[in-house]
Amino acid sequence: MPFLKTISRAVSAALFAVTLFAILAQVIFRYLLELPLGWTSEVAINAFLIGAWWTICMNVRLKEHVQIGLLLNMLSSRAQNAAQAVACAFAGVMLFIALPGCLKYLEVVNRLVTGVLKVPLSYIYWVFALFLVVIGLRLLFHAATSLMRVFRGGEA
Repeated sequence: MPFLKTISRAVSAALFAVTLFAILAQVIFRYLLELPLGWTSEVAINAFLIGAWWTICMNVRLKEHVQIGLLLNMLSSRAQNAAQAVACAFAGVMLFIALPGCLKYLEVVNRLVTGVLKVPLSYIYWVFALFLVVIGLRLLFHAATSLMRVFRGGEA
């Protein structure tokens, strides 16, 4: 798994490097050379979008995502595990319910292209479907492990 984590982080870093390069190229060409480029804005926006969502679903642990810990911390260990199991199962199921709509949307936007580079929009928005699947599976797995802790009486 460390190899896959390294690859995933390298993809994130590469996408953010592409974003930075495109922004710098736009600044240099527009303001220093007075020769604005159309493709740099498109590349920067799309690389940032894909990079951000890729990083969210592949490199950020579930515990680092936003959570409401104030109420959860007042509960006993067993109640915390039960609440996490219910919340994660609900969120995971909701993400999988959203998946068919997301795939239908990707099918529709496949006919549309970006303004300058003429890349099909589905090539950019595929990352949303990846997010739904990966985070949905991670949430369901976390729900299952939390539920096992409820019945074993383990710590949160």
